[in-house]
Amino acid sequence: MEAFDRVLFERIAPQWRWSFAHIAVRELCSRWRSDMLPMYRWALEKLAGERAAMPQALRLHLAEALLHAGERERTAAAL
Repeated sequence: MEAFDRVLFERIAPQWRWSFAHIAVRELCSRWRSDMLPMYRWALEKLAGERAAMPQALRLHLAEALLHAGERERTAAAL
């Protein structure tokens, strides 16, 4: 994903924003698409502050990515 703009991304309606983030994290987990890393990082930042608002499916894929990265504590927090 070239030129990911966090400011513009935040302006998208929340349900669509979560959906796009979920697709990006899923692609990162299943196909190791490094171009999805900016949105993955955005989702990780949101996990800390907006966990309750984050859809469960996105949290599960974030947990999977964190597990692959060997980050057990953050994996547990995502679940």
